[in-house]
Amino acid sequence: MIIFFFLCLYNAGVAQQKGIQLPGQESDTTAIDFNRRFALVIGNAKYEKDSLRNPVNDANKVAALLEKYGFKVMLRHNLGRREMNSVINEFGDSITARKGVSFFFYSGHGIQYNAQNFLLPLKTSIEKETDIEDEAVKLAKLLDRMRQTRNGLNVVILDACRNNPFYEDLPSLPKGLTDKETLPGNTSVFFATTPGNIALDGKGNNSPFTEALTEAVTDSIEFYQVVRKVVKQVKAKTNPVQQPAITGSPEDEFYFTPKRSKPTLHLLSIGISNYNESMYDLRYARKDAMDITMAFRRQEGLLYENINITALTDAAATKVNILEAISQMKQQVKAGDVIMLYLSGHIVSGGSTLAIHKNEYGGKTIPLNDSTLQSFLLPADGDFRNVEKTGVNIDNIRSLLADMPCKSVLFIDGSYNAATAQNLSSTENGVAVFAGTSPDKLTFTLESDAFNNGVFTYALIKGISGGADTDKTGFVDLRSLQEYIRKEVTKLTNNMQVPTAYFPSGLSNFPISKSLQ
Repeated sequence: MIIFFFLCLYNAGVAQQKGIQLPGQESDTTAIDFNRRFALVIGNAKYEKDSLRNPVNDANKVAALLEKYGFKVMLRHNLGRREMNSVINEFGDSITARKGVSFFFYSGHGIQYNAQNFLLPLKTSIEKETDIEDEAVKLAKLLDRMRQTRNGLNVVILDACRNNPFYEDLPSLPKGLTDKETLPGNTSVFFATTPGNIALDGKGNNSPFTEALTEAVTDSIEFYQVVRKVVKQVKAKTNPVQQPAITGSPEDEFYFTPKRSKPTLHLLSIGISNYNESMYDLRYARKDAMDITMAFRRQEGLLYENINITALTDAAATKVNILEAISQMKQQVKAGDVIMLYLSGHIVSGGSTLAIHKNEYGGKTIPLNDSTLQSFLLPADGDFRNVEKTGVNIDNIRSLLADMPCKSVLFIDGSYNAATAQNLSSTENGVAVFAGTSPDKLTFTLESDAFNNGVFTYALIKGISGGADTDKTGFVDLRSLQEYIRKEVTKLTNNMQVPTAYFPSGLSNFPISKSLQ
């Protein structure tokens, strides 16, 4: 028996260079108004030396995108030094009233000097390195304004450093931009390429970076999901000459469509006790699925504003119905929502054999796992002798969830392929996987008449209902639930079954239920 549990709360052409940096942070407990949005967008292209093809197009495209998502945009093209300094001051003045979101986008030439980044205005006359301070515009000027205003959340995007137009005259200048500058608190700087390298202007209407950036942004997507998508696309399109990079220490998530104060929970609960061949039937799979829906229904109005539940049990849990239900949830989810996919049933590795295990907990079907094989969820209409055709490929479920604008958590109560769990935990949107067993223990999970549930599901329900709130915070989060389930299941099964968890790197801890105890 297994349980899936998904919780969803971001043409190479003419070479150019880009870069930037980040550290220092300040704390301020004043709430951020995420609907208060200001943006400064600059595209410099008509340089006297080494003019560029696309920065004006890049700026126009980004400005239109930001306006769509409620930003008050200041759009400027082909500015001289005095004009750039003036508009940066004007932008700084616009974000002083109260804490909101500020967004700065620059497309054009940029260089680094003395471990600082400089944006190049038009008609720049630089004959020696010391001219840079007088002729170019320090990025630090913008960062200092953000720091002085103590703005809520800052996003800086530099599609800069195409090629250094002064490299022949000043060969000692480092290539690209630097990421060593001190940043204001709650600030991210996204570079079109890694520091010290060259970005591309592009042969089409936009640079590869700007094209990927504007394609990645959708209504309900978090900024760091955008970053991951852009990195992948730019690397693929430039083979992989250019690789975007980000730096900073953001304290808050940013959704292009502002998220609500409480999310909506979309729960798909699947339980299959009765299969086409009775020898493979499970006793509590259907009940486990229904008990999970009841446990989360009690969270409505607490952690979740609304809860939408779809239940597929026994004969209704066909391959077609399962895939269709996941697809429908994907279309309904909004930024900040939570999606849960719970499954209780058999997971089988393609081409593996089966055995019946008899133990004190009762008979149980055990799919034997092979890490080289793909894993399939056996629906009610599945055939154990032809799992590749009749089963639901776990990789297909992964692809359906890959673009979800939220966090995901998967719970597997039953036989599983460890490689499958690890792959799911490394998906782009960051799936945390809780497995009912560990690879070095049993390859199956246990059902118990004492609990009228699978042991893992029994501990899971107790945990999300408040048992895992051991620190008495009032909420159950990922880490506390992981520790609670591991200890509870290990104790209840006399160390026969030891759950395992796989968390993607960089995934922050977050609450999944409110304690009812």
